[in-house]
Amino acid sequence: MPDQIGTWKYVASFSDGQPAGSGEFVVSAGDIPGMISADESNPRWFGFKGGNHFLMRSFHIGDRFFADNANGTNWSSAKRTAFLDWAQEQGYNTLSIASHLLKRDADGRGQGWDTPNLWDDGSNKPRAAEYQKMEAILNELSNRKIIVYQFAGIYGKESNFPPKGDRAAQELYQKYTMARLLPYWNILWNFAGPEPRISGSDGGSAYQNSMSDGDLDNFYSKWKEEIDPFGVLISVQNQRKSNFPQDPFRDKSWETYMTLQGPKTTSHKEVYDRIRQIVGNRVKPVYSQETVWQGNQNHPSYTASQIRKNSYTAIMAGSSLNFADMSGNSSSGFSGTMDLNDINDKVSYDGHAIVHNVWDAIETTAWWKLDPKPDLVDKGYCLAKEGEEYLVYLPDGGTVNVSLTGGPYKLRWTKGDDATTTQEDENISSGDNLQTPWSGDALLHLYIQSATNVMNPKHPEASLVKTWVHQGNLHVELPFAMSEKAAPEVHIKKIDGTLAAVLTPGKKSTTGFQYTWESAGKPIKRGVYVVTINGISVIAKPIAVMAP
Repeated sequence: MPDQIGTWKYVASFSDGQPAGSGEFVVSAGDIPGMISADESNPRWFGFKGGNHFLMRSFHIGDRFFADNANGTNWSSAKRTAFLDWAQEQGYNTLSIASHLLKRDADGRGQGWDTPNLWDDGSNKPRAAEYQKMEAILNELSNRKIIVYQFAGIYGKESNFPPKGDRAAQELYQKYTMARLLPYWNILWNFAGPEPRISGSDGGSAYQNSMSDGDLDNFYSKWKEEIDPFGVLISVQNQRKSNFPQDPFRDKSWETYMTLQGPKTTSHKEVYDRIRQIVGNRVKPVYSQETVWQGNQNHPSYTASQIRKNSYTAIMAGSSLNFADMSGNSSSGFSGTMDLNDINDKVSYDGHAIVHNVWDAIETTAWWKLDPKPDLVDKGYCLAKEGEEYLVYLPDGGTVNVSLTGGPYKLRWTKGDDATTTQEDENISSGDNLQTPWSGDALLHLYIQSATNVMNPKHPEASLVKTWVHQGNLHVELPFAMSEKAAPEVHIKKIDGTLAAVLTPGKKSTTGFQYTWESAGKPIKRGVYVVTINGISVIAKPIAVMAP
């Protein structure tokens, strides 16, 4: 993820005047999409520095992930690998993980587990070997292109870190941890958590009395000004409590994304209204971290329909969604064991498939362009870039009136519980009385083709590119108008910009060159892909591959 590729020269010297050498090196682009950040085209959403877009597909996995054992059972690297294979097959690109930056001493949440223990109370110094142990796993997540949300931070409840009385040790701990981990492109930073204000304004004994509001404010401000050279995103995860705002630091200049614990309700309307109330007119990424946690003891019992509708609604409110599959607290159930035999063992539906269907439906649109616009519809929830693209979710189906500007528009209905079922129409000039073609919830997408489908206006013929999936293979046909004299190489990229496949020139049809992404007998992984030709992305309306 370099800022500038090419040949670089350097000259180095020591402060005492001694020479330290010179030379040159070549910087080339890699396959990392960029450092996780706010989307550069619309900072309401997460994205990557460098311009790649990122629809967060997050799953919470509690405290166990970085442990070598838990409750006396072996949690081997082979089991961790099997879990990660499953997570990627499900389409997850973000994991919310608790105890990897600290040794958490709580029953069922790290007590007796071999999790990284970064701070040595005896020597009052960091344990380098423990950092290396943690980094080996972080490196695997980086290689798999998985984002990590630090649920417990470096100052976490019931965990080991330097106490408030030793500020020198705390400063050493902070700087050492950040020096090692800040360069990671895939860490979503949460330094104090979970719930540093849970016992009152001073944080209470769970944080060794070190997490007052002033401590948090001073620490973050100093960190942003003096320590962080990358400008990474930071936030604080706080408890939802009547005497606390949902995010008491939401107007601090150092808080660059918001983390929400809730709303915890079966009402999709309450989900939308509460998120919009909390966020207000602030334009920064919002992480709905504890909004759809099936099986959690602090959440209601959800039906499959409520999981789906709450998930759609949280995104329509302008937030990114985290899902969990639990049986009690946030380190229990499948989230706690990560044993593939425990998936959804407390409910009759597949919650993972439900939320993935929601993300699949959203990701076939240019969601990153859109902002919440509830006043543009008389029913349901609306995201829009007026005059260009509108996305409307109708939780109960029916007829909706959309206040459109300009046009004409293409229209696509997507069935709420099945993103592969769609119905399209063209030349829509009025948003009046648009009727869902099915009973039940549905997603309405209105877009101007030239604005949505074609990323590069120099290639308007890109709208003629055809794509289809058949028997586990992805097929692409380029019109001869785009091929010039010879068939170009076609790259298939994920929506975050990483390369998924390179397709060599195929056979000619009567209208263009055909290419096939062979699946080698296995279904293509579920995901959303963008066609790129000769390094130019020509289609912004991506290809949704819904194969399991």
